[in-house]
Amino acid sequence: TLSTAVRKGETDVFVFYSGHGVPDKSGETTYLFPSDGKIANLENRAMPLPKFYADLNSLGARSVTVMLDACFSGTARKTQNTTLANLTGQKGIKLKINRPWETYQNFTVINSSTSDETSLGFDEAETGLFTYYVTAGLKGAADANADRKVTLGELKEYVVKNVVETSRKKSGLQTPEFFGDDTRILVEYK
Repeated sequence: TLSTAVRKGETDVFVFYSGHGVPDKSGETTYLFPSDGKIANLENRAMPLPKFYADLNSLGARSVTVMLDACFSGTARKTQNTTLANLTGQKGIKLKINRPWETYQNFTVINSSTSDETSLGFDEAETGLFTYYVTAGLKGAADANADRKVTLGELKEYVVKNVVETSRKKSGLQTPEFFGDDTRILVEYK
């Protein structure tokens, strides 16, 4: 398990997830749910977001960076090949998103969209719009001052600008959310 690989106070943990975020019928709890999963019996087949963050916090890592390319509106991603789909069969669920990471030390959390938006696809391979720009940004496109380092602030500026601009052209609005120290270096090039 991950806990055996983490040296408390020394290890940096990085988690990237691309899939669905699905609310329960009440909107009280949201879950990470694989794109090929079966929605029946959600509580036993998916990871509750509060438990996900509590488990990561309990590792005692030096830092935790979480990137989620998942929307929590209960809809499936729209791409060039697919249309939006309501995964839960529910309409009008008002989500009650708690943000436990805001109380955890050394957490950086990046979400592909706000809780009431859909995370869009980018291309025929169904790459997420968010994933496309995060990857390009970490490869150097976000290095605004050309110091061969990409900080959280630089990545935020690059990703938000490009995802918002591209999503408006595609089919609506997608606004990535960033939490953490903007001066934190995410990638450094030699």
